[in-house]
Amino acid sequence: MDDINLSLTDVDSTVMSSCVALLSPIPDGVDEFITFSTSGTPITGVYIATTGQVSLQGIAPLIQYQQVLASLRYNNLSQDPDTTDRVISIFCNDDSGSNTAQSDVVTSTITVVADTDPAVIDLNGSVLGDDITVDYICLLYTSDAAD
Repeated sequence: MDDINLSLTDVDSTVMSSCVALLSPIPDGVDEFITFSTSGTPITGVYIATTGQVSLQGIAPLIQYQQVLASLRYNNLSQDPDTTDRVISIFCNDDSGSNTAQSDVVTSTITVVADTDPAVIDLNGSVLGDDITVDYICLLYTSDAAD
């Protein structure tokens, strides 16, 4: 998430009790996930890979929930990621107990760009071991503009 533009406000409470962030869709399965940090806060959190849900809980000031939400990071370890856009939907609950305890849902769209993997040179081919010897010759050419 972009912590520069992230703000969390509440008109009737300065304390939050929970937030949920939901990643959807998840076409690359367990290769894609959300990480976050609750360090320095009383907030606990868990990521549920099968649903793409981050569940954050704990009575804490707005600023600490804002800090944790700003730490959300999307990760994709797939060697061939699906390039479908992902959406993270977030809503929070305050500790007031009023009928306005749940926030509106906000969303952020993630564009996935497939990256070409570099070529791999295997000097042994399908043979295991390190029994191949290769000599490299480096030649340095210079030109003399005066000639």
